[in-house]
Amino acid sequence: MHLGNIVIIDGVSNSGKTTLCNVLTKDENNVLIEEVPLFIKNHKELFMGKELHGIPKNKEEEIANQRFLLEAELERVKLAYYIIKSGKNAILDRSFLSTISVAYSLDDNNLFGGIYINSVKLLREYYHFINNLQLNECIKYIFLIYKESSISRGNIKSRKKGRNYPAPILIN
Repeated sequence: MHLGNIVIIDGVSNSGKTTLCNVLTKDENNVLIEEVPLFIKNHKELFMGKELHGIPKNKEEEIANQRFLLEAELERVKLAYYIIKSGKNAILDRSFLSTISVAYSLDDNNLFGGIYINSVKLLREYYHFINNLQLNECIKYIFLIYKESSISRGNIKSRKKGRNYPAPILIN
């Protein structure tokens, strides 16, 4: 049986990640797995009795948030695994790298020292999980960026109206 691919769409804020996911999932061979907050909301049965602390007040709350986000990400990967086993592609809106970048920012701004290192340890758990499922060859990563200098005047007007035209980079 042919395995599908797991395509992770990630990138900077307002680069068009969700828009690209929606375009890709117009093809019936692609199945969207929404970004983590929506995934948690739409799959409450997987997370009974657990919740994000929201904006953390201290290091312990941030570490608990990171652990919960990792758990949600692993559930998304499990779902993606079942989708690709059916021969379809699983399109993931964002990845655990978003959690890493937030942790780096909080750590870099001296808000909660040591949480970036914690997030990197969790990232190792994430990759270990992927390796155990033997998904390395199935994962395609698209990171969206844009440069204001390369956007035409028409696109700048559209961007101001909330429409984005990203420049995708495929990382395999």
